[in-house]
Amino acid sequence: MIASVLHHVFVVPNVRTIARQQLVSQLDDHLYQLHQVICETLLPKSAAAYLDDWASDERGWLRKYYPPKEDEHHYDLTSSSEQALEWLQGLG
Repeated sequence: MIASVLHHVFVVPNVRTIARQQLVSQLDDHLYQLHQVICETLLPKSAAAYLDDWASDERGWLRKYYPPKEDEHHYDLTSSSEQALEWLQGLG
């Protein structure tokens, strides 16, 4: 699920950085679609909670930061996440 979201949001449109609210909205849509197919209890967190988890020091899949003159968090992929997504693409 994580790889598919990151691939869809960052890799497919070739986006380097995205604002928090926009990313929350896209992840929320993705979670809604998954909840239609699988039990909602398998993915119980909110989209914002998942993003905070993915950007935490323990995970490090996303980098969360404030761009200059902005008051909203933005996210970008860490290099290790990019490498993991490239590796997964290579499996196909």
